[in-house]
Amino acid sequence: MRRSRSASDMARILASKRAERKHFARILAPVKRTATSTDSVHAGEPKDHAFDAIPEPIVQTSTYSFADTKEIVDLTPSYGGISYERLETEALQWPCPTKEHPGTPLLHKDTFSRGKGRFMPLEYKPPAEMPDEEYPLILTTERSLYHYHTSTMTRKVKGLNKLRPEELVEINPADATKLGVSDGQQVKVVSRRGEVKAKAKVTQASPPGVVSMTFHFAESPTNQLTNPALDPVAKIPELKVCAVRVEKSDSIH
Repeated sequence: MRRSRSASDMARILASKRAERKHFARILAPVKRTATSTDSVHAGEPKDHAFDAIPEPIVQTSTYSFADTKEIVDLTPSYGGISYERLETEALQWPCPTKEHPGTPLLHKDTFSRGKGRFMPLEYKPPAEMPDEEYPLILTTERSLYHYHTSTMTRKVKGLNKLRPEELVEINPADATKLGVSDGQQVKVVSRRGEVKAKAKVTQASPPGVVSMTFHFAESPTNQLTNPALDPVAKIPELKVCAVRVEKSDSIH
């Protein structure tokens, strides 16, 4: 990796970027134009160490500016009525195909933009890994209301950690009774790829034959259990379903 630009180079880049105006858009939000906040860096000139960790390729490619909106419109006709001039006085929601169009605050309100939806019938195919005598349960992964993905941000919040401090294995009462597992008991979930320990949560929310876990907790890395087999068309790994068994954590299989 090449060394980042010097602080003086970065100062000039930032000064030129701040002199520009840009627009941005998200799927569910209006297109907006951002305004410059300052024309130079002068007294607030950045220190050397602030840019030492920024690789030069990232600095060079992190932003792309348009002199006008024509290039955007040529590529995206639904932006045809969005111009820098209009964005000076209003925020427009796409589709906005013409200069007279007011924008579309509610997408698909009366109909889909291309007409009725297209249905593509598919023949059901079972998962690559089904339950058997050795691994009789299906594991599916889910998200908790209180954490997001691998919890790199949400687990820094004390209140969220209080609401959901650790991983749980949700298991149906019938399966729990069969295995002699009680609510809150430490269990071990085992697949062909690994094993993970967590507390059992006996609940009707999990159907018989199915256990569920999140992937929020590094102490119980659920994705060590899941199956990386690829979908034959989309090539997406089959991380949402695999065969497992559940044991009391002190038992020996």
